[in-house]
Order: sequence, then C-alpha cells, then structure tokens
Amino acid sequence: MEKTSYQDWKNCYRLTNGQWELVVVADIGPRIIRLARVGGPNILGEVPGAGEGEWKLYGGHRLWHAPEAMPRSYAPDNKPPKVEAADDRLRLTADTEPETGIQKTMEVSLRVDDKCATLIHKLTNHGPWPVQLAAWALTVMAKEGYSFAPFPSGEFKSLLPCGVLTIWPYVDWKDSRLTIGHSHVIIHQNPALSRRLKIGMSSTEGWAGYWLNKDLFIKRFDPMPEAVYPDYGCALELFANDAIAEVESVGPLTHLEPGESLKHVERWYLFGGVDFDGTEESLEKNILPRVKGTT
Repeated sequence: MEKTSYQDWKNCYRLTNGQWELVVVADIGPRIIRLARVGGPNILGEVPGAGEGEWKLYGGHRLWHAPEAMPRSYAPDNKPPKVEAADDRLRLTADTEPETGIQKTMEVSLRVDDKCATLIHKLTNHGPWPVQLAAWALTVMAKEGYSFAPFPSGEFKSLLPCGVLTIWPYVDWKDSRLTIGHSHVIIHQNPALSRRLKIGMSSTEGWAGYWLNKDLFIKRFDPMPEAVYPDYGCALELFANDAIAEVESVGPLTHLEPGESLKHVERWYLFGGVDFDGTEESLEKNILPRVKGTT
C-alpha cells in the first residue's frame, strides 16, 4: 500500500497485487476511484461534475443504504473520511449522516495469494430510533462495456419458483442494450442512448460482472435465499444510461437498533485478455470459466 495522488485527487491510497491495482480516494467518500491492470485503463467509470444538488456522483465504487429514497439516499459524501491504514488493509469511516443518523465504513484489502480484493461495507445506526435498511454497494463502470448476471436457479423439476426479476417503470423490454438470455441478463452501455435501463433480481449464484476491452471484472457476494431484500427481493441490480453503467449488490433488509451495525461483503476479481462479443454463447464460453475459478 502507498499514499499517492490520482487525477485531481491529492489524497489517495494505492493497493496492488502486482497484476492489478485499486486506488481509494480519501478526499471524499469512502470511495474506490480506480480498478485496473497495473498501468492499464480504469474499468471503473469516472464522472466529474455529475450529481444531484450537493450530492455528486464522482464515479467509482460507493456505499449507500437501500431502499432508495430522495433525499435520504443522496446524503453527500463530499468530506474526507477518517482513514486507518495497516499493511494491506485500509479502513475509511465517514462522518455520521446528519440526515439519517447512519455512518458508513468501507474496509478494503487486496490479497496477493488468490488475487482477490475484499470489500467490507458497514452501516452503523447512530440515530435515536431503530431503522430498517440494507447495505447497497454500487460500482460505476466505464462506458461502452457489458454488464451481466445469472438468473436465480433452482431444481428444474420443482413446482415452486426459484427467484424474482424486478423492473423499474422506465424499462423498455425492446431496448437494444438489453439481452434476456436462457440463464443470464446482459446490458450493453451505449453512450448514445440516454434512456435509463435497470434490471434487478434475486440471486442464488452470488455474482455479477462487467467486461470492457478484454478486461473482466467479477464481484462476488454471499446471497441469503431466506432473507428479505429490498426492491421486491433484489440481491443484485444492473443499471445503464448514456453516462454510466452500474453493477450493484444489495444486502438483506436489517432492523438496526441505535448503536447496532450491519456488514455486507464483496470480493472483487479482475482478469485481462478475455474475449467477449456480447452474446450469451460467448459469456458461457469465455466468461463463466473465469467465474468458476472465483469464490
């Protein structure tokens, strides 16, 4: 781990396993602003200047709490978090949100042995009353790539459903960016199309990913099939418009008493040299073998 600067951010930390690197910005956040092969292009999207009032999008990876609401979800994260750095582990803790009483913490570590980055997202209720919420880990991706996730699966002969698929009111099923395959959903981010597109679903497989220019990003998480999730049961969500794509994992809805915390863990992987043409056939041939090598 080393202290560094990145773009216009003067206060950053770089973690690397020798093959790929993470840059965590500590001027705002907590937020990860870069994920890339060492010296390669950033697969995370950077969106300077975009936002809603005082809340700025910035890009990269951030932590929210669900379900989404205005203005609660859009509490600004424009101030530097408290930073605790030790060896290969970095913990960033934001000030408690005055609007919600919730405090966000993100702990990032990058293991050299299995090439996996672990992100621990923590929400703590410092308010005067109980709240029900879920951790929501949103990763903004660079333009023109493909996001994808597997549909929930179950016993083929079962008489019961195995999961849910959630849509938002603005979704057009004939959207040219959207592919509904046999067992996966694929979304192509197209900078020429501004209409919002969002698909959510429950998860039994516990992963979603993004591909751009032969770089493959996989995020893994541990779904809890018996738990109650926000957005009609979504454990993962994929979003796109003309400016960004997002790959999002969501934790279970949790009742937090004052002083209590919850955690949501993601494990990140990055592969180079992966071919993909946007079809489900190519996904099954070129991407799924990489996914099977992750845990």
